[in-house]
Order: sequence, then C-alpha cells, then structure tokens
Amino acid sequence: MEDNSQIEFQSNVLYGFCSLLSDCIQYGGQAQNVLKGFENKQLAELSALSQSSNFRLKKQLGQIQQQISSGKIEDFSILAETLKENIPAKDLTVIQKAYAAYSDFFEINKNRIQNNVDTLNQSQNLYALELKNIYKCFGISEDKKCPCFVNPFPKNKFIDGISNENGVCMNYSLTREENQDNYIENSDILKRKSSTPFHEATHFCFFNSQIKKDIENGNNLPMKNVLKNLMNIFEQKGKDKAIKASKEELKACAIGVINEGFAACSSALYNEKTQGTPVKNNNEWYHGWKEANDFARQMYPLFKEYVSEGKSFDTEFFNRLNITMAREKMNLNHPEKNIQQQSNANQVETLLLHNTQQYRE
Repeated sequence: MEDNSQIEFQSNVLYGFCSLLSDCIQYGGQAQNVLKGFENKQLAELSALSQSSNFRLKKQLGQIQQQISSGKIEDFSILAETLKENIPAKDLTVIQKAYAAYSDFFEINKNRIQNNVDTLNQSQNLYALELKNIYKCFGISEDKKCPCFVNPFPKNKFIDGISNENGVCMNYSLTREENQDNYIENSDILKRKSSTPFHEATHFCFFNSQIKKDIENGNNLPMKNVLKNLMNIFEQKGKDKAIKASKEELKACAIGVINEGFAACSSALYNEKTQGTPVKNNNEWYHGWKEANDFARQMYPLFKEYVSEGKSFDTEFFNRLNITMAREKMNLNHPEKNIQQQSNANQVETLLLHNTQQYRE
C-alpha cells in the first residue's frame, strides 16, 4: 500500500541529545529545572558549560542536526570531532559524559519511545488531508517529506516543538502526570498535543515556500501591504514604549507573525475538526504573542476556505487578508460606529482591489 503521509516520524539518540543541548543553551536558567528530571549528575552539568562554548555551540548545533537528519553524522565520535575544534576540551568532556548518560536513558526507554513514534505516525491520519492541502496552498511538492524527530524527556521539557526548513521536532514527557483519559491510548502522548506535528509541519511548508521569499523580497503588492501593516503595528508599539527598532528588525517581527499565524490557523483547524471549535477561548489563537494571536484570528476564515479547497495562498488571498485587517483597524465591528466609517471601509476595499488589479496587469 502506498504511503501518502507527509510527516516522517522518528526518534534518534544523537538528534535528541543535540536538541537537549541546544535547548539548554537557548533557555539558560530554565535548563536546571529540565535537567533535574533526568536525575543524573552528568546531564545536570550541561547547565554549567562556559559562555564561550554556548555561543559557538548555538551557531553550530543547527547545522549538526541537519547533518544527523541527512545521515552525515551517525555516531557520537563524528559529533565529537565536529565539536572539538570550537569548544574547550573541558567542555567537550562534559558533553561526552552527558551524551553517555542520555544514551542510557534512551536505551532504557527505547520500547516506550518507539511506541510513541508509532502512535504519532498513526495520529497523523486525523490531519493527513488538511496537511496535503496545506502543501498545495504553499506550493510544496508532495514528494518533499517533513522529517519529525520525536524527543523524549523524563519529566519537564522546554517547549512542545520547533521547526525550520529542514524538518521539525516534537518534545514530550515520559512521566504521565495527568488523568489517563488525557493521553492517547497506550502511549505517553497527550491528546491535545497530537496536533503539534501538524502545527510544526505548517511552519516547515512556510519556510520552504516561494510565498516566504516573495514576502521577504516585496515581489507581490498585497503581500507587501500585509507585511507593511504588521511592521506599522510593531513600529507604533515601539514608539509607545520609547523603543526604536530598525526597519530590518520590524520586518523580522512581521514575518514572524505571518509564519506563526499560518501555524496557529493549522492548530485551530485541527481543533475545529476534532473538538468542534477552533479555540476554546475566543481571545486566544496563539499564546503569548498578541500580534500573532490577532493575525491568526483575522486570517482563520480565509485560511480555512483555502485549505478546504487546496487553493494556493495567492495574490487574492493576501488582498482579502488586507481588507480584513483594514476593516478591523477601523473598528467596523462596533455597532456604535456610523455609516461614514462603513463608506470609508468600502473605499479601502475598492483601493485594495484596484492595487491587486494593477499588480496583475
């Protein structure tokens, strides 16, 4: 039978260790709390790596994980050779001992780990059609599979998942602290987290899309307008807090919002399919980032329409998104607003449609 799944789930001890090491560097003070869960002295010492090593490792680990994913690094000896040119010998010794301890943890739990990988692989049937259509929406070939590394933690974890253009990962805990009904049967995967790979795979599609390049390069007027509107929001936010940001910093924040907005809409689509509503709290589409939250809420009806039909996120998509953003900015949803504001909104819509027509010509 042909395998039509887009996500390739796997667990790899080298990749998992590098993810742990990367997270320790990224999240600093939180590392000790996470490392405590391993109840192992060698792993706990990862939080004491020198600052110079942290800086160098932070730049290098992403490339190393890509090499592990592609099979260029298959064992720790090759990893150690790659690392030793950039960090002090004493820090490499700490990493070697920590890897040995992590390998023991992985080996002891290997059957549970593989079972959880199999569970997530089966769970993607819940969103397989939607993900295939998201591939179409972003113009990504179905042949481009999305590798997903499933990283186990004994107790606490740093984050649910992370993604880039090369693949994604999902973190989970082997300690089942919640009611058993909250977990997928015979696994350590929380039901509410089974959509995490879908969310991260949407990021993967965005990173690999021509859409991202067009947004960055300003090749498409409606896309450029969405980007500009978001940059203006961040610029005003900076003024309110007496913070001046460069144009490139504003642009990076705006592109981040677009990226997170798409992924948040995927999560909402999954929630609506499995629970009947896109979000439990009508005000929270993306936790912890207001701009991404607002953008996802504005985009979701349009996103849902395009994904259901497998239509490309084209010029018309971004033009309609601009109209939605303009309407909300003018507070037209408030009943006390007058007819003149509705007229203004119609003028905005006409102007945006005119701009789209100019671009097409």
